[in-house]
Order: sequence, then structure tokens, then C-alpha cells
Amino acid sequence: MPGKIATKQVGDWTKTADLSGNQLTFVANRDTQGKASGSLYIDDGVSLNQDYNYYQFLLSANSLKKWDMGSKG
Repeated sequence: MPGKIATKQVGDWTKTADLSGNQLTFVANRDTQGKASGSLYIDDGVSLNQDYNYYQFLLSANSLKKWDMGSKG
């Protein structure tokens, strides 16, 4: 979808439930103005603790900007 940034976590999903050490990859599909945006919600993926971090991203003019939109924990 034009103008969006997608995130992907790379790793072996079959051996462990703890994915915190796995690498994140960003894929950007720029729109006709050369911009793309997206968001990322991260929690530990295991507990019911509900600790999290939430970020928004903007790719524009060959620069990637990140905003911390909130966290708990």
C-alpha cells in the first residue's frame, strides 16, 4: 500500500516464546511525494503484564523520524 511502513520481526518462531532478541526489519513503500508512515506496538509477547512501547514513524526526504507515543512498564 503506497505511503506505508510495515515492520517484520525476523527469527525462529518455533523454538522459543521469547522473541525480544530478534531483529526488526522495516519495509517502506513511499507514496508519490516520497513519504511513508507507520506505527509499531511492542510488548513482551509472553506475559499478561501489559508493559508496552508504542512508536510512530515517518519517512520523508531520505530521513526516518520516530516518535515515542507512550509506554508502560
